[in-house]
Amino acid sequence: MLGIAASWIVQVGVRIFQFFATKSRNEDGSINKAERNRIFKQKVFLATLRCNASLIFASIGGGIGATLFRPSIGQWIGKIIYKSFKDYYNCLRFFYTY
Repeated sequence: MLGIAASWIVQVGVRIFQFFATKSRNEDGSINKAERNRIFKQKVFLATLRCNASLIFASIGGGIGATLFRPSIGQWIGKIIYKSFKDYYNCLRFFYTY
């Protein structure tokens, strides 16, 4: 969730910077503030929608994964990974001690 929040802050921060840094001008040189505001609101809304959808789909995926895989399977996978790293570490330690 923290990563999603950070992503939203960065996306909205970039949009705010672009909003104040650039000026959209008409052919006669006047600034169309209503159009700029509309585009800015749309981009912030879309960033919010994307980040919220990411949270929703991550929750759905986590629920599906928890339903399909029992905790004992996860423990078994973790045990295999731990053993492989332990063997790798012991092998490296053997070669560096001699």
